[in-house]
Amino acid sequence: MIGGEYCLLQGILVSYFNDKKLIQDKMGYGEYRYQCIPVMDSTGKKLVVVNGFCVRSGTLMTIWKEEILRVRDGGPCYFIGLIDLAEKKVKDLIFNAE
Repeated sequence: MIGGEYCLLQGILVSYFNDKKLIQDKMGYGEYRYQCIPVMDSTGKKLVVVNGFCVRSGTLMTIWKEEILRVRDGGPCYFIGLIDLAEKKVKDLIFNAE
């Protein structure tokens, strides 16, 4: 993922969190750390898988830069999402315990 795409990804996530925070009692964009895994679908479309977890996640803070995390449970402190860079939107984003 190049710099411009990363900035686009951040903008999409910020907008998503701003909208969701008004609707639900969710945390904001800055309250999470992110693992971004760029992928391409079968048609060549650029997508990004995003793992999100709370800044206050304790022991995860020591390994999140080295390993791809998959957390089960943990409530709204953890989520996984799929971002479509071409369409500039969140295709799917699921918080744990939803």
